[in-house]
Amino acid sequence: MVHWYYVVMSYVVIAYPDISQKDLDWIQEIRQKNDPIMFRVVKPHVTFIFPTSKLNEPMLIKHVKTKIVGVKPFSVKFDKTKVVEDDSKTCFHAFLVPSIGFNEIINLHDNLYTDVLKSELRLDIPFIPHLGIGTNKDKRPMTNLTKQIDDKKLSISGEINTLTIAKYENNMVQDVAEVTL
Repeated sequence: MVHWYYVVMSYVVIAYPDISQKDLDWIQEIRQKNDPIMFRVVKPHVTFIFPTSKLNEPMLIKHVKTKIVGVKPFSVKFDKTKVVEDDSKTCFHAFLVPSIGFNEIINLHDNLYTDVLKSELRLDIPFIPHLGIGTNKDKRPMTNLTKQIDDKKLSISGEINTLTIAKYENNMVQDVAEVTL
């Protein structure tokens, strides 16, 4: 996982899952308490292409449009959690992980990291489809958070129907284009 905090100017490809306002509000409340930095940087999302400066904005938009031909909107159901150590070894993340849509996210991620972006794919760390809800230097708070969520038998259903190309600069994500699946 690329730690967004250290990236100067780059582009990302993300999806804002189409979920209920109630679920979105709950996720935002959790993120505000447990991931205050990213809470201010970007809305709840699934990342398909991590920060990259390999392509400029028009090139990335063209690449994404080419790679999603034939891809249809798909359902997601976030009902699992996972704690993952950041590849920087400086912190731990709490993720909501989908049981439905998991393979579709992986397949789209893998397809986007072909051709002109092939060299950007990190093979040294596993890609885990997720929606981030927490970050902490200590693993225990993230483990406690995921246990609390698992005990509630959380289930957030929705759809991914659009990919967003966004610019990441000055610790803020600014959406620049949307591509409908």
